[in-house]
Amino acid sequence: MIALFIMFSVSMICMVVIHYEKRKNRASIRIEEERVTLTKRLKMDELTGIYNRKALHDAMRDLEDCDPQDNYIFGITDIDKFKNINDSWGHQTGDKCLIAFAQLLKNSCRKANVYRYGGDEFCMIFHHTDINEAYETAVLIQDQLKKVEFKEHPELQMTASFGLAQYGSGMNAARLFMSADQALYQAKITRDAIRIHEKDI
Repeated sequence: MIALFIMFSVSMICMVVIHYEKRKNRASIRIEEERVTLTKRLKMDELTGIYNRKALHDAMRDLEDCDPQDNYIFGITDIDKFKNINDSWGHQTGDKCLIAFAQLLKNSCRKANVYRYGGDEFCMIFHHTDINEAYETAVLIQDQLKKVEFKEHPELQMTASFGLAQYGSGMNAARLFMSADQALYQAKITRDAIRIHEKDI
């Protein structure tokens, strides 16, 4: 009887320990899932649902450790005369334009990650892509953007300008960004244009 009592007691203790270990493991898994979700949210733009500026900064930092021979292209784009859109049709319509543009960028840039840098400015990091392929992607986006329609404002038509720069040996993230930004500045002179740093197509 004593032996049976001891066996029963040990079994009960084991069951209790297993129960609490399972609860502990489930809690640990839940905490880790919540941590991952929170980290992801911190890197997502609330309005457009794509990566935000923090995610871009992290990606640019990682880019400096990559081999330039892997062909990375950095692009900056924004909606032409976006301020006029906000002034003429209101900020709610402006937000709809940003959301539509962001989704178009995300769906069209199959070899790139897309980030909202701020306002109507978006950045793209093309992986294992040459400058010509990135340029053709920008052309495709421009063509598709002109087909975007808004039922409330059928007369509203968006265009966008692009600046592209190729990541090269000895180039850091700041220089790469400035190169693409300079190309975008040139594109904005005529609008609805694409410019490549130190080379126009």
